[in-house]
Amino acid sequence: MKKIIKAATIAVLTIMLVFAVSCDDSFSGILNPIDPFEVNLPTLIYTGSSLPNGKEGQSYSQNIGTAVFPADAEPAVITYAITAGSLPSGLTLSSVGMISGTPASGSTGTKSFTVRASAEGCNSKTAVFTLTITAADTDEPSAGGTGTPKTTWYTANTSAATFTINDAEDLAGLAQLVNNGNTFSGKTIILGANIDLDIYKTGTTFNSGYGWIPIGGSGSFRGVFDGGGKTINNLSINTGKNYQGLFGYVSSGGMVKNLKLTNVNITGYESVGGVAGSISDLTGDGSTIQNCSVEGNIAGHWEVGGVAGVNYGGIILNCSSSGECKGINIDYNVNNGEIGGIAGYNTGNIKNCYSTSKCSAVLSTGGLVGINIDGTIENCYASGNVISENYSGGLIGEVLGTGTVKNNAALNNIVYSSYNNGTLIGRVISSIGEYTALDNNYANQNMIVKYNWNGTSGTDKTPTQGSTTKDGADVAAGSGGYNSQTWWSSSTNGPGFVFGNNDNAPWKISGGSNPLPILYWE
Repeated sequence: MKKIIKAATIAVLTIMLVFAVSCDDSFSGILNPIDPFEVNLPTLIYTGSSLPNGKEGQSYSQNIGTAVFPADAEPAVITYAITAGSLPSGLTLSSVGMISGTPASGSTGTKSFTVRASAEGCNSKTAVFTLTITAADTDEPSAGGTGTPKTTWYTANTSAATFTINDAEDLAGLAQLVNNGNTFSGKTIILGANIDLDIYKTGTTFNSGYGWIPIGGSGSFRGVFDGGGKTINNLSINTGKNYQGLFGYVSSGGMVKNLKLTNVNITGYESVGGVAGSISDLTGDGSTIQNCSVEGNIAGHWEVGGVAGVNYGGIILNCSSSGECKGINIDYNVNNGEIGGIAGYNTGNIKNCYSTSKCSAVLSTGGLVGINIDGTIENCYASGNVISENYSGGLIGEVLGTGTVKNNAALNNIVYSSYNNGTLIGRVISSIGEYTALDNNYANQNMIVKYNWNGTSGTDKTPTQGSTTKDGADVAAGSGGYNSQTWWSSSTNGPGFVFGNNDNAPWKISGGSNPLPILYWE
């Protein structure tokens, strides 16, 4: 017996799905679920490198959270983790890609490690990094002996092109030679050790108690002084004279570079700065201060800066300052001014510099520069409080003439002026010249700006926002604002800082809960 099977009608239901793919790209549409398909997610771009060296016992921070999506992909949260190898002992990697900590004793050598950058768990890319830790400095700062300046390092071979000085007395000998007319033009001076200038501090028997005698205080230094990354500690001056600093006057192609000054205390009259009282480029040979930092307090009547009191046509590049810069009244003159965290008076170029110094005076006071006349200031920022009577600006007190101010940020918490109206105060600049070019400047959107300040209260100033105005465009704190390398490196909605580990790409992000850019050599 045969079983007869009747044909049955089969109804086919086609389900059409409309959906969007997660991981922030790159498909949406209508699919038949019985058809095979694949989704191509955007590939992260992440490249390893050899990181800047660290040193045993010294704080280290380096941002490697640099993975990005292609330009046409939507952004997503990216996290970082080590998948192979390890960091030197004492260092850790955060989930946002920041290496921080203090290399432990015995951690010298080179480590290679692999980091995976992951975008919300479904797209990742690995990169290999190397990090070398060098041994801690074994040379203690040298203060020399009796304080009598020594010049034998020079007189033993005056025809040499390069000289090395190793203690405070050698450094005082350099000052003596320059102040007696030797400019050291075409010569290079190398700092061979960390130096403590304690024997030349104010109140000692040296220089009648007035402290350090500047190199070029009564002459001009025109050679190259290479600090080699070393530190000079306890620079101290208290005098009513002009051209005060480690150097008094640097000119005609002179250069000071690769130097750190700590525990600085200087009081002078005019042209007062940490590295130099004045730097001048009248001959067009490019007088320069480069890769220098100053930590301490600097005061004077006029033209006072954390790095240089006056930059007259020269170059200040990749420098920083911290502490306080202030104007003081000397003798009968009640007005003081042209005070800035990097330079008091500028007609030259200042680039890739920052200051956290508090700045205060009567006139023309800025967190970075007091007064700028025909000069260029770019890729800089200031974050210290600024208080003055007139011409008070977060970045620059006053701008005159032509010149250019671009790609900067004023991150100060407060800018105050005691003047009775709001015309001579600004978040970035208080007053600008008719022909000054302003472009792509930013300011802390929570900055408190007050005029008519009486010491306890004042009138709030409403900023006129815009990246080409004296108040700059708004920027907020946080991971999407000025605590983010992404914002700083953007040239469309940020100042376009260049991050790396050399003089042409000098910036890196500091560690801590509120990171800001610092210089690669710091």
